Amino acid sequence: MNKKLLALAVGSVFAAPVFAQSNVTLYGRLNVGLDNYSATGATAGAAADLKSRNRVYDSGSRLGVRGTEDLGGGLRAVFQIESGLNADNGGQTGQGGQTNGSSGFLASRPSFGGLEGGFGRLTFGRQDVWWGNGTIAQTGANFLAVELPWTTGSQGRVNAGIARQSNVMQYTTPTFGGFNLTASYSPDTTPGGGFVNSESQQGGAETNARLLGLTARWAGGPVSFQVDYSEKKSVTTAGNTPKNQNLKVGLGFRYAPGSQISLLGSQLKNNDVAAVAGLQAAGDDLKQSHITLGWEHTFGNLQAFIQAGVVRNATGCTVAGGCDDSGARGGLVGVRYNMSKRTALIFNATKITNKQRSNADYVGGSFTSANPLPIGADPRIIGFGVWHQF
Repeated sequence: MNKKLLALAVGSVFAAPVFAQSNVTLYGRLNVGLDNYSATGATAGAAADLKSRNRVYDSGSRLGVRGTEDLGGGLRAVFQIESGLNADNGGQTGQGGQTNGSSGFLASRPSFGGLEGGFGRLTFGRQDVWWGNGTIAQTGANFLAVELPWTTGSQGRVNAGIARQSNVMQYTTPTFGGFNLTASYSPDTTPGGGFVNSESQQGGAETNARLLGLTARWAGGPVSFQVDYSEKKSVTTAGNTPKNQNLKVGLGFRYAPGSQISLLGSQLKNNDVAAVAGLQAAGDDLKQSHITLGWEHTFGNLQAFIQAGVVRNATGCTVAGGCDDSGARGGLVGVRYNMSKRTALIFNATKITNKQRSNADYVGGSFTSANPLPIGADPRIIGFGVWHQF
């Protein structure tokens, strides 16, 4: 069935008078396959290692509906309701049995409503903040099943602490000379959320927990540039007020259609952290940075991908030696054979080598089989699958 006709059929069930006046599209993606995961070399010894295991995986599959309504005078209503789905198990758990917060329920992925026009776009809902890299690096987001995790904020000892956030107000400016800006704000009043400032849960006390995000983008000719900053302040507990401050810079050079060299770097700060025995004390302010080089090239229907990155040792540990050997390095090679505009066969092989006080892992979309990864273990994934978008 034509997807626009199917979208109209779905819409008529819920709100025929509204959808009859809106431009509605049903869309989705399946990214599934077979891979092998292992994580060996744990600091605690072989007993803590995760031996090689085969997995039927799902990586970021989703189903959504989006649309617009022309309100006149250049003003439009916009909406999107996107839900993640685990085609491998039909539930909400990732490869290691951990909960995947971006799947298994309605509107688990970016879902919002708002207005757009000459002033830009203003939306409210569950939205992405900081972690996305736009056109500069789409290896895991749109091309393969996995990518080096620190390109989106997971560095092991020090993490961005944000990704897809609930209760976000987001404003994006119009594009002028290839430049635009997105500003995000969230008080995150979700009960049980990652950081809560709901007065009903805090005994009426003002906690000032909140998230701020800012993304600046510029594209001109073959060059694209993006800067992201975010600051997340969490609820005070046991005298600590954890705060994440994240800065990321990306540069892409597209030298041919479907072919690009990219460079990504970030610096993450975790302030007022919780204690971890032998690694960090309560109240420490930790800082860690990374840099990753990416390459993609298109040969007819074939696309090749390479990523290589390094995470430096963290700083700020007051525990003696707690930040020593806390870095990591990693690499990825991948191939994508485009059978059509909507269907591809994919292959990827990737490994992270953690130092003895690091545990960087493929945690995006709960893709890891470790829960959590033992300190010092080196996760490795080799897999192939089918990617289909509609």
